[in-house]
Amino acid sequence: ESIIIFPEDSTLGYLDELVGFHPGFVLLLNQYCKDGKDVPIYASYYQKKQNRFVMGKKFMYSDFVKQNLTKEEIAEVLKDECNRLGKYKSDEELNEKKPQEKGDRAWLLRKGRRRAFLRTLRTGG
Repeated sequence: ESIIIFPEDSTLGYLDELVGFHPGFVLLLNQYCKDGKDVPIYASYYQKKQNRFVMGKKFMYSDFVKQNLTKEEIAEVLKDECNRLGKYKSDEELNEKKPQEKGDRAWLLRKGRRRAFLRTLRTGG
């Protein structure tokens, strides 16, 4: 099962660069992981002008826990990752990414591609 959470702070409206995340989603991660489970987290960014959804590499919640990050720090890391993803200008640029960004993927959300995109989200790959 997958869940999508949009924690961005939209107090100032929906800006091209996110200004903050509400850290409450980390409490949900904490609750889920109490049974020894781990949660993959994928930061993402919807580029409205290009009608493109960019999804970054997988983070594991346990890695944040091992670093003793607070919920605010986790929210900040993921917000920064979303903003990084929002800066891709073209598919070519996305394909020429740096080694640490090799997990980044993008989908043009045109008719007929949405089902494949959602299937990819559900399977995590």
